[in-house]
Amino acid sequence: MDGGSIKWKGYVILIAILLSTGWSLWSTVNRRLSVPTRATWQRAVTHVQAALKPHDRVTWYPEWAGEARLAMHGLPTLILPHQGTVDLAEAKRLWVIGGFGYDGQVLADGTHLQPIQKLKVISHEILTAKHSGAVSITLLDVQGEQVTHSLFDDLDDSNKVS
Repeated sequence: MDGGSIKWKGYVILIAILLSTGWSLWSTVNRRLSVPTRATWQRAVTHVQAALKPHDRVTWYPEWAGEARLAMHGLPTLILPHQGTVDLAEAKRLWVIGGFGYDGQVLADGTHLQPIQKLKVISHEILTAKHSGAVSITLLDVQGEQVTHSLFDDLDDSNKVS
């Protein structure tokens, strides 16, 4: 081997290292900017609170985005399962606060979870903020049979369920 061949291979390795490092940095920044901040989730919750009606329920989607639930104190929430069929009969209208490209339309289409009830999109809005991923707010009409009463509504604070 001559010195020119070794030098050429060194340049190729250096360029490969620089390209992979640049791609890694770009990817990390891009992913961080797609994550909604807590303030953006809170703005979505404030929007929903202003329009909430009796028998409305609120959920976050995707179900694994646990940081969304931190903003939902005091709201009548439905917790979605991680997979499979989901029964939404407890809600007459369902507010879906979504992030990471998931929204109420994805839930209504049944591409990830399979709702028992038919869902119709009433409204859809996207909130954006600087240095934050977008958060969507979708209002769905839950069509079909409704659950109108819960056994737990009849229990007072003196009763303990264990």
